[in-house]
Amino acid sequence: MSDPTPLTFNPHLESYARFLQLNVPPRERPDEGLQRVFRTFFPVKTLDGTVELFFREYSLESPRYGADECLRRGMVFAAPIKVTIELIVYERVDGSELQIRDIKQQEVYWGELPLMTGRGTFIVDGVERAPVARVCRIPGVRHVTAADGSPAVEILPRHGLPLSLSIDRYGAWNAAWG
Repeated sequence: MSDPTPLTFNPHLESYARFLQLNVPPRERPDEGLQRVFRTFFPVKTLDGTVELFFREYSLESPRYGADECLRRGMVFAAPIKVTIELIVYERVDGSELQIRDIKQQEVYWGELPLMTGRGTFIVDGVERAPVARVCRIPGVRHVTAADGSPAVEILPRHGLPLSLSIDRYGAWNAAWG
């Protein structure tokens, strides 16, 4: 695996490095990449609001096995990711006012994060795979032409399936998800 990295994989390497932000101290990471993924899902709060779980930072440990070893063993080239979380427990005082009862902060094992090799590939189950660039859709509304030639509108949400609306030649509205 000592081949030089082809220039075509450099954008993948740079993009993945920006996503992970490993060269940025945890408390100084901007809200982008993996940092933003965690910030999107935290804090988590119970329905009654008496417990909140906050994300503080993440760190990646060194991978247990190198890329060559993962190829030989049929493994995923990955590193353990640990996340520092903070748990705040509240108690109700005077019926409705919440007051902090306890705060605990702890680093927890979150799972394994696949790593990109120096050649811009991932190793999954001992097989080296190259990432494929995909066209990303931009949320919004766009005017399209339906299969029968009638005018149509496609609504692309930020998350979830798109909704297509069209009017057939008889003036009836048609809607389709996906």
